[in-house]
Amino acid sequence: MGKIIALLTDYGLKNNFVGVMKGVIKSISNDSEIIDITHSIIPQNIKQGAFVLMNSFQFFPEGTIFVCVVDPEVGSNRLAIGTFLNGKYFLAPNNGILSYVIKGIKVKNFYSLENTEYHLKSISSTFHGRDIFAPVAAHIANGKKLEEVGKKIPTSDVVIIPNPQCFLDVQGVWHGEVIEIDIFGNIITSLSFDTIIKEAKSSPQTPIWVFESGNLKIKGLSNTFSDVKIGEPLIYIGSSGFIEVGIREGNAAKSYNIDIGQNVYFYKE
Repeated sequence: MGKIIALLTDYGLKNNFVGVMKGVIKSISNDSEIIDITHSIIPQNIKQGAFVLMNSFQFFPEGTIFVCVVDPEVGSNRLAIGTFLNGKYFLAPNNGILSYVIKGIKVKNFYSLENTEYHLKSISSTFHGRDIFAPVAAHIANGKKLEEVGKKIPTSDVVIIPNPQCFLDVQGVWHGEVIEIDIFGNIITSLSFDTIIKEAKSSPQTPIWVFESGNLKIKGLSNTFSDVKIGEPLIYIGSSGFIEVGIREGNAAKSYNIDIGQNVYFYKE
C-alpha cells in the first residue's frame, strides 16, 4: 500500500473536478490511497478550509500528503506551496489555508511548487488542483522530496490569516464566530472550550453558561443531545473541543437563521 493522499477542497461533488484529480493521482501513483476529508467547504472560504484542516490532520498517520485546494486566486501570481510538518506533507495555494496547522511550530520549511517537470504538461488558469497539486502529491507519494518538486522560499513569504475569533472582553463575555455548519445543521463556533476553561480557572467549576447569537439565547451546557427533549436546542462541546449549538433531531442553523461568519457570545450567568 502506498502513501495516503488526503483531499480537502471546495469543489463539491456535482461536477467532475474531484474525480479528475483522483484520476491524475492514480495515473502517476497507482499504489497511493486517496481519502476525501471533504469537498464541501463553502466556495472560496479559506478560513473554513483552514479550520476543517486543523481539526482533521492529527487523525491521519505519518507520511500522509494533504492536498488542500480552496483557491479564489487560482491562475494569478499566488504561489503553490508545500511543507513537511510533524511527519506529514501539506500542499496548498499560498493564501492562508495552512495557517491554523502551522501555528505554534517554530521550525518550518516551505517550498514553491514550481518545478514543471512534476506538473501536467498543459496548465490551465482555473484548475490547479488537477494540473499542479494532484500530480505533485502523486510524485511525492512515489518518493520525490519537496526540494525536488519545488524551490525553498522564506517563511515570511507564506500568507497567514488571523486565528478564528475567540477572545474575552472586560465584561467577561467571550466573543467568537460561526466557523462551520455541519450536515446536521449544528452550529460550530470558534470558541475553544479549553481556552475558556483556562481563562476561567479561578471561577466555579460548574457555572451556568449562556450562549447568544442573533435572536438565539440558550442557557446551560449539555453533554449530549439526549440531555434535552426532541426539538429543543442545546449548547455542548463538540468532538473537536469547540462550543457548538444544535437541536435534538432538528437543524439549528435553519431554525435560528444562523450562518457562517455570524458573531457569537458566551458568558457565565
